[in-house]
Amino acid sequence: MLTLLSQLVTRKHLKHDQEGSHQQIWKDYFVENCTYPANYFHRRYCMRRELFLRILKDVEAYDEYFIQKKDCCGRLECSSIHKMMAAVCILAYKFLGDHCDEYLKMGKTTTIESLKRFCYVVIALYEGKYLRSPNEQDITRLL
Repeated sequence: MLTLLSQLVTRKHLKHDQEGSHQQIWKDYFVENCTYPANYFHRRYCMRRELFLRILKDVEAYDEYFIQKKDCCGRLECSSIHKMMAAVCILAYKFLGDHCDEYLKMGKTTTIESLKRFCYVVIALYEGKYLRSPNEQDITRLL
């Protein structure tokens, strides 16, 4: 049995500091005297902070995957902000890159799962209002 277990190929576990990363994200973008002004957030994530936080609230209410939990060892997993930032970054720039691992402290598997779930939730929540063809009222308002 031991020889069989020793032959199993396992992934190398990287120690991601999700708690520290979460605190850094808040310090960088969401506190009163944040490191980066609002236009940096808009440029980096292609939306205003207020819109990001409103969508985040809706996403958390719809899918509990986005709510931060503890793992089996009692450590905090990625926060909802981590997961949504990763998904938005991939959608905005069309690449996975090392941004998620280096800044957000997220592994590739979590990043991809976050992207899939985020897309599903956005469609489920907003399809009827925002992901449709414009109606007469929309056209009138825009013109």
